[in-house]
Amino acid sequence: MQNKKELSKYMHLSNLKTLLMIEGAIKESNDAPRKIELWKSLPEQVMYSTFRAALDYLKASNKISYDKRGHIVWIAVDSKKLEEFFKCTVPLR
Repeated sequence: MQNKKELSKYMHLSNLKTLLMIEGAIKESNDAPRKIELWKSLPEQVMYSTFRAALDYLKASNKISYDKRGHIVWIAVDSKKLEEFFKCTVPLR
């Protein structure tokens, strides 16, 4: 098994600031962006491997999902778009 020093040579792990920046970019986007579009729109530069690791974490924690075309959608409970959508739906019995 590899130790942490060996792993850190190949992969940059995201910190809380990076995760919050990516979360904010997804939440505030008007349309569902693709990975590369979101990565290029971030206010600060992030290594692509770090960005992918952060997206993997967000998906594993059920905060984002991908549609059939690869667009990223924020699905966490605090989504204002989701609340607006539910207000417009017809309730089931």
